[in-house]
Amino acid sequence: MPGRRQRRRFQQIDDFTRSMVIGLRRAGWSLRQIAADTHMDANTVHRLCRTWLEQGNVGRRRGAG
Repeated sequence: MPGRRQRRRFQQIDDFTRSMVIGLRRAGWSLRQIAADTHMDANTVHRLCRTWLEQGNVGRRRGAG
């Protein structure tokens, strides 16, 4: 039986890091550059930037968990 795939442990992104991602994006950095510099997955960076463009903020929803 092949080994089971281990998922990485989920980690919350703090407000400082979220703001840093948006600041780097506004400064003209590419999504891949931001992901490499912040050691985040490129999909996470893309989701943060898309949320910022659509909603105007990237803060976490309060009271949802």
